[in-house]
Amino acid sequence: MSGRITDGATLRHTRLMDLIQQIYAANGWTTVDCQSYMMMKYGLKWERTSEYLRELALSGCIKEDHGKWVVKTIPKEAF
Repeated sequence: MSGRITDGATLRHTRLMDLIQQIYAANGWTTVDCQSYMMMKYGLKWERTSEYLRELALSGCIKEDHGKWVVKTIPKEAF
């Protein structure tokens, strides 16, 4: 059997960095935009994406501005 096995932390990191990149590229996304994207790309439930957004906001990476999430600090790993 071959294939790449990814641990949970690596998978989570990949998803978080992707979400930050998408928010940055679009100059801001609503929560629903984020949830829709993460569901279509990774199959995540909306609640999981909401948890990701809360964590990113608490860490200072993103902030809410006029109903949209915008990137406040770009982690070096994102680009």
